[in-house]
Amino acid sequence: MTTTPRVSPFDPDTCGQAALDEYAALVLASRAVDWPEAPQHSTAEMIIRRMRTPDPGEGDRLRWAAHLDDRMAGFIVTVVPEEGRDGSVEITVHPELRRRGAGAAMLRAALAVLRERGRTIVEGWWIAADGVGEQWARNRGFRRTHATVIQDLHLPDVDVSDLAAEPPAGYRTVQWVNHAPEELVTSYAAARRAIEDAPLGEAAYDSPEWTVERIRRIEAEQRELGTEQRVVVAVHEKSGTVAGFTEIELYPTSKDVAHQYDTVVLPAHRGHGLGLHIKARMAERLRTEHPEITRITTSTGAENIHMIRVNTALGFVVTRTTVVMTGEVDALNRRLAGDVDSQAE
Repeated sequence: MTTTPRVSPFDPDTCGQAALDEYAALVLASRAVDWPEAPQHSTAEMIIRRMRTPDPGEGDRLRWAAHLDDRMAGFIVTVVPEEGRDGSVEITVHPELRRRGAGAAMLRAALAVLRERGRTIVEGWWIAADGVGEQWARNRGFRRTHATVIQDLHLPDVDVSDLAAEPPAGYRTVQWVNHAPEELVTSYAAARRAIEDAPLGEAAYDSPEWTVERIRRIEAEQRELGTEQRVVVAVHEKSGTVAGFTEIELYPTSKDVAHQYDTVVLPAHRGHGLGLHIKARMAERLRTEHPEITRITTSTGAENIHMIRVNTALGFVVTRTTVVMTGEVDALNRRLAGDVDSQAE
């Protein structure tokens, strides 16, 4: 077997099914080793779909594969957001082919593009806390800047009907799929900007500027991709504005899983139990309208004790902890240049 990985761009639309299957097998093999205690729900179809489909509004998604001889040894997904100073990387190396330079070779390719596009910071998300990926990143010059807990709710095992029954006094709930009502979209955009209050440690991620135009563009992209975004909001009766919201997404390839994303209650409306109520309403809505959904999965900053407690009250359980690793593009380039063999993958 050759000792120098060959890194080349990967186009999921032209590579052929065999290459896609090899990619999915690589990811599944890696997760089995790196997340031995975590439930493995993803199928090959789900993994391929996630790799090839950008999130609406995320920016450019670039991909490279590393090969040793004719075998795919590693894969990297790099996201360059539409704005900001940072980019992100997700690196996967096959457990049988680690410590042979594939990860560092792919990182070099990604750093070259990020530097060319004027990005100064790169982050890796969803890395197993204290695992081999974190150690590898530390050895390359990254540092841990944030931690999140992954929580799952098994819908058949919980009953949140009482929590979902009536909103707190002075509020009402409104819900929609893929299109915010015209009378609420402006205050919904303002509420989305409140996600900036969520603790992110020292991570460099910059929240996008949420505007009505951005919301409408993302809604259109989701419809085009076949993603069903479901939103429940709490409306303040006196002002008629959105006081809090929660959102989930249903993907065409995830038939039994709902992915919980942002939940926010504006500071002026906290302390009334709105977060608990709207998340309970979402769970009950899914149970009624999508009985095939058996699991909701979400991630929450480890420092966000309040939201973790809300999730726990609903029946969510922690399945694993992940970390964000952050590095400076130029410093990482210098370190990799002095570590051409890049062992200890």
